Amino acid sequence: MEDRHASESQHLNSAVRKITLLLGLVQEPSGFQNLRAALQWQTHYADLASVLKALPTLDEQSRILKIRILQEHASIGALFKNLAVTGQADVEMDVRQMIQGQLVVRTASMVADVLAINDLTDKYMYRERRWMLTWTASAVAFLAGVVAALLYILQRRVVSPVVSLEAATKALSIGRLDHPIRVSGNDEVAKLAASFEDMRVALRERLADLSEANRRAQEARDESEKRAAELDAALMSLAEGIIFYNTEHQITYLNPSAEKILGFSLENVSDLPADARVKLFRVRKLDGSIPTKEELVGWRALHGATVHGEEFIIYPQGSSLSSSILSSAAPVRTRDGRTLGAIQTLVNITERKRTEEALRESEERYRSIFHNSHAVMLLADPQTGELVDVNPAACAYYGYSPEECRRMTIGQINTLPIEEFRARMMEAASKEQNKFEFRHRLASGEVRDVEVYSGPVRVEGRLLLHSIVHDITERKRLEEDLFQAKAEAEAANRAKSEFLASMSHEIRTPMNGVIGLTELALMQEPKGKVRDYLGLVKQSANSLLDIINDILDLSKIEAGRVELEHADFDLRDMLDSLFETMRLTAERKRLSFTAAIDPGVPDWIKGDEGRLRQIFVNLIGNAVKYTETGQVSVHVGLENAHDSPVAGDSDKPEHICLLVSVKDTGIGIPKNKLEKIFDPFDTGARGAKHDGTGLGLTITNRLVELMGGRIIVRSEPGQGSTFTFSAALEPASYTATTQESVQATVLPDARTLRILLAEDNEINRFLALELLKERGHVVTAVENGRDALDMLAKERFDLVLMDVQMPEINGVEATRRIRAGKVPGTDPRIPIVALTAYALKGDREKFMSAGMDDYLSKPLDLKELDRVLERLGSDKGATD
Repeated sequence: MEDRHASESQHLNSAVRKITLLLGLVQEPSGFQNLRAALQWQTHYADLASVLKALPTLDEQSRILKIRILQEHASIGALFKNLAVTGQADVEMDVRQMIQGQLVVRTASMVADVLAINDLTDKYMYRERRWMLTWTASAVAFLAGVVAALLYILQRRVVSPVVSLEAATKALSIGRLDHPIRVSGNDEVAKLAASFEDMRVALRERLADLSEANRRAQEARDESEKRAAELDAALMSLAEGIIFYNTEHQITYLNPSAEKILGFSLENVSDLPADARVKLFRVRKLDGSIPTKEELVGWRALHGATVHGEEFIIYPQGSSLSSSILSSAAPVRTRDGRTLGAIQTLVNITERKRTEEALRESEERYRSIFHNSHAVMLLADPQTGELVDVNPAACAYYGYSPEECRRMTIGQINTLPIEEFRARMMEAASKEQNKFEFRHRLASGEVRDVEVYSGPVRVEGRLLLHSIVHDITERKRLEEDLFQAKAEAEAANRAKSEFLASMSHEIRTPMNGVIGLTELALMQEPKGKVRDYLGLVKQSANSLLDIINDILDLSKIEAGRVELEHADFDLRDMLDSLFETMRLTAERKRLSFTAAIDPGVPDWIKGDEGRLRQIFVNLIGNAVKYTETGQVSVHVGLENAHDSPVAGDSDKPEHICLLVSVKDTGIGIPKNKLEKIFDPFDTGARGAKHDGTGLGLTITNRLVELMGGRIIVRSEPGQGSTFTFSAALEPASYTATTQESVQATVLPDARTLRILLAEDNEINRFLALELLKERGHVVTAVENGRDALDMLAKERFDLVLMDVQMPEINGVEATRRIRAGKVPGTDPRIPIVALTAYALKGDREKFMSAGMDDYLSKPLDLKELDRVLERLGSDKGATD
């Protein structure tokens, strides 16, 4: 039994020793690239086979371990062969290191299994020995102590280290490399454990390197995938078609643009040979022939040619129209020159070809028009002024032959200084201006006025100026004649205005005396026929004044010199006073007069109160004049209901359009005369027995048009007429009503004023003195502006009534001197009121700009006189 145990132990020790040698060879830094190490390993591996087969199998567990050891021995042999193959091939070092690591793990596992068999054998022998020693107590006791000591030593020196080594190898076999292997001692097991520890450290370092290599490889793969995605996106978004071919000239890729150009998807063409694709795409050369396979752009690229911009024709699927394709191609090669395929680009130039053809046709048409036109046409270089081409009409106009014209510059024709002319050419070339007026010199030496339309054109790639020349010499002469005629007409118009102003002044001045003195006489309360005579004088004078005013108004309207005022006024108050006056006029003829104002019509409005009143007066006055019996009715409303402002609503309409109708039961107007009723001086529309100038309706119509409205008339002879007009006005300002109501309720007390009256006309001076004295004022009168300034320097006055037109110093100049402080002892702010018979447009503005505070026209209106005296007198009292 002892011999058998010794033989088994010898086999086990031999196996452990040989496996340890193999493990040492596997752990060599140079691996098996050293031929000597490889041969040694093969020798030990072959010797190990017989040793392993002789391992004892005393129980079932030993047999299982032996089978596993033999399997590991076989796998180690296979790994060695793989390692030998990888050593000869150009394989990455990481792969060889991985195989070598597997050899280390498998060898270490085999060592652990052998040691486990050794342990099992020892245990089996221990049990057998114990059984044999039972028959002798003394020997057993002695041997028991020896065995106990041996077992203790074995446990400390062999079994425990081997068990620890077994646990470490199992940990290594499942990849746990973070637990160190520690076995104390200096025997073979300790050396084996140290070798395993070195192997664990090396494996951990190599695995770390392998992990880093894997990380770098993953990053490289990610970067490669990113670039591939970017390339794919670029190919997908390209307007050019892209085709990839393999070495068999099969299509492997079509981007969307290529599919659109060809009319087929990749699935339709990937398996088709070149000849079939030519037929499918209906490819044609420019001469209309079908290309051979060898003539195809992609085929030539596969065979090493680089093709640039070759044009051919295809017929896309489902289209009977051809498409012109511009294609380039190049081979795809590796670094060592091996051809992997080819790439081809496609550009659909059909529209460009059509545009080029249209451009050629346009140029041909342009040349035809240029050479056949009767208009003078020139082509010139804007940089040098060289005449590049001229048409026959230009040669005939300038008197040169075509050859002579082409040797000239435009500067030899144009009379402008060269620098100025070059600036004009640059303006035309840059499209800043395209119309010019020049003077051109003909071959005969005659200089003609011309109008030139010039613009840039490209002819055969060259930027030129195309100019069309029109002779405007006669037109310029006509324009000069027209300008002269216009100047003469304006002079005549100015003379007319000056005449009207003078006539207005000259007529109004005596009219002021007539009307004023008549009123003074009537104020004395005469009796009998004297009062009647005076009344007729006043009535006649007022009629004459109305005629003068109508003529002046028509003159101003026809000259376009009437500007409407835009001021707030109380519309209802104005209408109430006007209707009351008109009611009295109608009642004197025993006519019924009615007036109605819609509730939606605002109280306050902005516009020209005087001109609006004039329209009402003319229409209502005509209705009363031409009505013998019956009634006259007036209705005032709004043209659109939404124009009516709502109480409490802050949103005001932009315009308020009044709609007014004046209806009478008078004689009516014949239909054949309705169209002429608004013509100037038309007095025959309603018969000849009624007096008048025939200007009232003309002026009314023009004023309505100035207010943005219109006037219409409906009439039946013997039944009456209805005049309807509209007028666009504006809403009054927010504070107008409040301000006017305050002014209306807080009137100043009347006070006696010291007034200086400057008037050169004796009658008018007398009239003004009497009217002012009647109102309780103290008046000093002078005859001219110089006397007025001297009197102001001597005495203190509250107000100055200044006639505008006086000898020596007129009223405007006197006012300017007062305002400039050139009159000693006089307040430059003293109120000054203009007295004038001027009544044309701009008179009031001229006087007010000279520094006057207000304006009274002659003949004097007593109500207007009282208003001015009251306003300026109250202002003066407030400042005293």
